Amino acid sequence: MAIEDISKKQQHKLVWSADTDIGPVRKENEDSFVVVEPSTFVIADGMGGYAAGEVASRILTDTAKEQLTGEANITELSLKQVITQANRIVVEEAGKSQDKQGMGTTATLCHIEGDTVYWAHVGDSKLYHLHAGKLNQITKDHTYANLLVDRGEATPADAAKNASANMLTRAIGVDNVVFADTGSFNIENGDKLVLCTDGLSGALSESAMCDLLNDSASEAEAKTLVRAALNFGSRDNVTAIVVTVAGYC
Repeated sequence: MAIEDISKKQQHKLVWSADTDIGPVRKENEDSFVVVEPSTFVIADGMGGYAAGEVASRILTDTAKEQLTGEANITELSLKQVITQANRIVVEEAGKSQDKQGMGTTATLCHIEGDTVYWAHVGDSKLYHLHAGKLNQITKDHTYANLLVDRGEATPADAAKNASANMLTRAIGVDNVVFADTGSFNIENGDKLVLCTDGLSGALSESAMCDLLNDSASEAEAKTLVRAALNFGSRDNVTAIVVTVAGYC
């Protein structure tokens, strides 16, 4: 029994890097990220007017840091509660100032506990899982294009051509109640996780991301992805967190 209890508490050694860039066009960087040590990772992409998007995304990351720091048992429910609380704060703040009306943010959060990754998500920032050389998108974009596909009204190719394809159908700050997706999956040594905003995923194909992840040193992977997205023409803010699962502590 003692041996079993010890094995359950084994934690993976994690090597992570993070990077963000304002990009060549925007006047403000509305992306935010935070790493809540030792193993919780959060990224957000704000929207809604001059500086207001930055406020909304920062509310999300600040709420995550406040609620999750020191927590001993973080699950997908814990991450979902961060989104719920941040939504309440963003809605309240938007109601206090005309300059902040309409502000909102995406949110993608994950926590690694043993061999399990718990995640929660709303919007079109993304969580990817690199396993056995293949990059899989874990989260689903809450966009109008995906809504058309889900309804059977368009193929993915046709939906992508719609003028409103990238419009968000869910985000923090839009309504009094926000519905977040949640889930969990297993990881193994050598796996990698990528959290990124759409400034990166919109510029780099999954195959290009996969190649870069396999070729870069773990300590510089996020910067490598961000620089590649800018080189491939991203005109948005670009942010990435890359986490490598590197054995057991």
